[in-house]
Amino acid sequence: MWEVDKQNYDEEEKRLRERINRINKENSDYLMAQMRAKNKGTTKMSQMEMAMNKPLLREVNQKLKVLSNYDGVGSIKSGQ
Repeated sequence: MWEVDKQNYDEEEKRLRERINRINKENSDYLMAQMRAKNKGTTKMSQMEMAMNKPLLREVNQKLKVLSNYDGVGSIKSGQ
């Protein structure tokens, strides 16, 4: 009798472990898909887009410099 109970217990534990592992794998796949979707849209501007936006970026940079005593390091104008 104890042997049958132990076998049933082991089978149930194995089934539960497999189910938990499957759920964890599904959750992991779902989260990875979310990360890929999020990172897909975060690319740098293309050269054409940068050329079109450069005057606007320069204007914003100048306003920042005036409003906050911004020294220009890393700005478009400084080239750094």
